[in-house]
Amino acid sequence: MRTMGGNVATDRGHTRAKLSALQEQSVQPTVISPHVKSAGSAWKPENLYISRFHTHPEYPQILPMANPSHDPHVRLTELGLTLPPPPKPVAAYIPTRLIGNLLFVSGQIPLKDGALMATGIVPRDVPIETAQECARQCVLNGLAAASAALGSLSRIASVVRVGCFVACDDSFTDHPKVANGASELLVEIFGERGRHARAAVGAPSLPLGTPVEVEFLFEVTP
Repeated sequence: MRTMGGNVATDRGHTRAKLSALQEQSVQPTVISPHVKSAGSAWKPENLYISRFHTHPEYPQILPMANPSHDPHVRLTELGLTLPPPPKPVAAYIPTRLIGNLLFVSGQIPLKDGALMATGIVPRDVPIETAQECARQCVLNGLAAASAALGSLSRIASVVRVGCFVACDDSFTDHPKVANGASELLVEIFGERGRHARAAVGAPSLPLGTPVEVEFLFEVTP
């Protein structure tokens, strides 16, 4: 198989060699997905594929294939969460765009049952705790859009990046706390493969008066 980003051709024997080299160096490959029956099964070459996103200076990141018993949809049920219907765009854009093995999800606002969960500026009008809940709702809306585009959340190999925008004044500095509402939920749902790069920034206002907007970038499998 071939990685998309590095043009590194490899076969199963090459994968075994990489695994052996990592073990000899006492370096564990970064396991993004918890979807393996046991810790040992993650090392079986037939259960692995090579990601384009490298975390080791010499070897590509090695990810285990998903175990259906740990499907993200099942995990959502375990958390008592339900994906809403995919939100419709509120302006001239599309909700998602798939480029190669990357799915870009447009910025999501905390719409729930057709209405914003809160409006205004954080923390003047919206407490940080409420803003965090808004960020969590943005995740559910974003995953709903991703599921509609992919057919199943099981195709998400990793969460690559999250961008969180917080409506606030120039004295506010707790943007990361608000963004944690989104980041922590993604890890709850996807485990280690839900950990991601992130930007958390402030804005004087956001669309429709929402206090929070979150955008997503996912790595997906065919």
